[in-house]
Amino acid sequence: MSVMFFSDLMHRKPVKYPQTSQDISAMQNYDYLLSIAAVKRFQGSYSSTLVAQGAFSAFLTEAVRRAGGWQDVMGEDIVLTYKLIKKGLASEYEPAAAAYTTVPLSLGGLYSQRKRRAIGMLEGLRAAAPWEQPKFFSKYFTGVNLCVIYLDLAFLFGFIPGIILALMGYCYIVGILTLLYLAVSLLLYINMYIYRKSLKIPFENSLAGFIPFILFFQIIQSTAAVHGYITGILGRKAEWK
Repeated sequence: MSVMFFSDLMHRKPVKYPQTSQDISAMQNYDYLLSIAAVKRFQGSYSSTLVAQGAFSAFLTEAVRRAGGWQDVMGEDIVLTYKLIKKGLASEYEPAAAAYTTVPLSLGGLYSQRKRRAIGMLEGLRAAAPWEQPKFFSKYFTGVNLCVIYLDLAFLFGFIPGIILALMGYCYIVGILTLLYLAVSLLLYINMYIYRKSLKIPFENSLAGFIPFILFFQIIQSTAAVHGYITGILGRKAEWK
């Protein structure tokens, strides 16, 4: 084993933040609980967890050295994980472990974070392309990450306009299959939520966080990601803020 990725549940410190900041923080609770944790658990089943975030992971020193160490890039943890797996080393995930972090408390901070992650994903793909991975599942998972670029573009320029047109009575893009997709997504979220609760890991429920997560989070995520892709592809300098 080269790295163990721990559960990345969020923890909001017992500080009295403004209500807007609390709502933005609460919204991210559900991203970590329902989206990120689910993906990590699936990838970890095949010892190919992408990505082992630096704040929540334990690495074997020798494995890090074999992969060339930490790189001076925007997504250093992404690049390192891709290179570890490229070396044929395992990247595991432990769903029963709990780690805590502070999160962006403003929309601008959240946007910048997701933009950095998008740039980091491009850096990881450059360091270890899917076809360079030695195992089938590592090829598959990194290949899926490559497809995420298309999915973000499709969401922004296909799904969202389709919803707007459908609300106006023009179902040119969005139709009955969209409703089926939304129903299946909701079932998946419910299933993941029940599973995480069964682990008895502390989690703060918040209606003010869940509703914005369902309605708006992916819009913020995809917009910031596309911004990051453009920045990374054009080779523009990005800063850590």
